[in-house]
Amino acid sequence: MIFAGRTQFWPDGSRIRVFVLPPKSDTHQYFCRQLLNIYPYQLERIWQRVVYSGQGEAPKAVDTAQAMQNIIEQTPGAIGYLQAPGQMNKNIRMITVGEPL
Repeated sequence: MIFAGRTQFWPDGSRIRVFVLPPKSDTHQYFCRQLLNIYPYQLERIWQRVVYSGQGEAPKAVDTAQAMQNIIEQTPGAIGYLQAPGQMNKNIRMITVGEPL
């Protein structure tokens, strides 16, 4: 699973760069609880283990949905999540998962 640090490379061999919204945001809470089936603090602990064991890097936090779109668009191999975006940057491939908030 990408967001648990278990999958760190795309099939083409390029590194996956994970971006997340702030832990207190409603979108992050929903993403963790409904899509990953864990609490946000559990996701944080998973990433701490990945980092401290030297097996990977923690995801980078971004402050807003627009910042998430911008960083994903500009970063090769990036992945992140958004709450049902209305206007998506044209260079981002969107995958719809779950139900809207």
